[in-house]
Parts: sequence; structure tokens; C-alpha cells
Amino acid sequence: KTKITVDLVRLTGSTALILCPTVVLRTWRAEFRTHGNIDDVVILEGSKKKKLALIEAAMARTPTALVVTYESAATLVKELARVKYTMLVLDESHRIKAPQSIRTRMTWHLSEGRPRRVLLSGTPTLGNPFSMYSQFRALGRYFASETYDKYCATYGTYAAHSEYQVVGYRNMEQLNKRVNEVCLRKRQEDCLDLPPLRIIDVPFELS
Repeated sequence: KTKITVDLVRLTGSTALILCPTVVLRTWRAEFRTHGNIDDVVILEGSKKKKLALIEAAMARTPTALVVTYESAATLVKELARVKYTMLVLDESHRIKAPQSIRTRMTWHLSEGRPRRVLLSGTPTLGNPFSMYSQFRALGRYFASETYDKYCATYGTYAAHSEYQVVGYRNMEQLNKRVNEVCLRKRQEDCLDLPPLRIIDVPFELS
């Protein structure tokens, strides 16, 4: 996923604001160097004072990529929105689920006015189709033109005694069509050239 994103940034000349989990924060710098020979990547970390200084510098000269965790972005959303990046990247985009959550609202705000929005996830729904709504909305208002309640009513089946208890999902073919219109899907076998799996039992005695 990161290689495709780096290629897109490089070939379109975009500048990207990348939101990601803490565990892969510094990985993005290595990926830009490996796949694009690009070192102009700013990692937003450290004290709040240091982060604000880095954002201030990015306002004066937008780096190729500004990488920040979801947690930090939530506390610096107003400042980040002033950086003139042209692409928003949400790494592990399934982390935005509930439309009313602070994290989701923050990503929606940061996506406004950006010509490109890229969502990366190997598990976009985590088994719950309702979580796609927030991701559609991050891509653009026109991808989620209905309200969240209307979306849930379209794709959810509810118990007869309760309008809130979900007992199943429906219209999945319709939802899959919506996803496929905006999705580039790559399987493991499409990306990796590995030898056949070998399982070898190695017996040993416990001390």
C-alpha cells in the first residue's frame, strides 16, 4: 500500500499529509526513500512545541510528505488544515468508524479542499459494513451523500422489537459496487514473489 502511495505522490507531484498509527510513523520516511528516492519527509513527533514549529515550517514550504499520527492530528487539526498539501492519506483507514467520533470528524475536516484523498487498509470493514460510511465520506461528500442513519437503514437488518439492534446486513452487492468504484485491490499473491510454503517440524527437549 505504501509503495503505491509513494508512486502516486511522485508521479503526480503531489504534497501529502499522511495520518497513520504510531507504530508506522517512521516507516513512511523509509518507504519514501526506498520507493521514490525522496528524503523531503517530515515526521511530526516530539513535544507539542516542536510539532507546532514543524507545522509552521511546513506552512512556509510544504514538504513532499508530512506524517502525523491520528492522535496528534486530533490535537492540531486547525494548524494542519493551514498547510497547503494537495493529498490526504489515511493509513489504516478503518480506524475512522463512528461518524460522531472526534477522530472521524477531524479527518473529514482535513480532507476538505484537497484534490486527492487516499485511504489505505487491508481490512476496511473489519466485518462491519457500517464502518465504510466514514471512509466514503473522507473520500468526498458525494461518495456518502446520504445521512449515516439512511446508510445504515439501506444496508442493515434490524430486530422487529428494536430499531437499533442489528441482526444482519443486506444489499451487500450494491455496497460492493460502491466500494469497487473507488477501490484498487491487491492480493498477497499479486505483490509477493515467494517460494512455496514449507512446514518443517523440529523436535526439541525442554530444559
